[in-house]
Amino acid sequence: MARNISASHYFLYKASLNMDVRSLRVIEVNETMQKQFEAFCHEFKVDDPAEIHGIGSMAEGRPVENGTTRLYDFFEGIDRSRDHAIGKNLPEGWVPATTYWLIDNAENVHATANLRHQLNDFLELEGGHVGYAVKPSSRGQGCATQFLHVIKLLAHDKGISRLLVTCDKDNIASRRTIENSGGVKENEIVSGLTGKTKQRFWIDL
Repeated sequence: MARNISASHYFLYKASLNMDVRSLRVIEVNETMQKQFEAFCHEFKVDDPAEIHGIGSMAEGRPVENGTTRLYDFFEGIDRSRDHAIGKNLPEGWVPATTYWLIDNAENVHATANLRHQLNDFLELEGGHVGYAVKPSSRGQGCATQFLHVIKLLAHDKGISRLLVTCDKDNIASRRTIENSGGVKENEIVSGLTGKTKQRFWIDL
């Protein structure tokens, strides 16, 4: 059973969105939501779900074909995500991390986030503590800001006092989300992976 982080644990919000008036909540990965998770991935129209930020350990391991999109074995991803959340069976160079989904009352997945419990050299330089993604049809409705608010609380519970969040310089929406969440820019770097300019923000918890 996935841990449900709802109003009984943290106040998220209830807002009038284009997706109807729903109580959005945050859960850890859930083995009963394969169709909803795959629908979330399909909306990004990428060849490999590993390109989706915040998908975490769900996009590692054995790839399988599903329609026109390359997906990873869902149930292996669930097991792997739960292992990685407790620091078990981590690939070399990885750190313990928990993957969360933002869902509505119909259990549609609107966003995903991967919270790394600590930083290694790469994460401190450009990866940060958090990777997250909101599906295209749910953007511009406050999902990212509210999701990051809960992620901050969860990070604090894990003993993290300062949260490092990064984004590409040309990703204006992401930058605003981070700044609205209390992010203070430390500097800019050139990503060793993409060659893009990346901005680094710290959020005090």
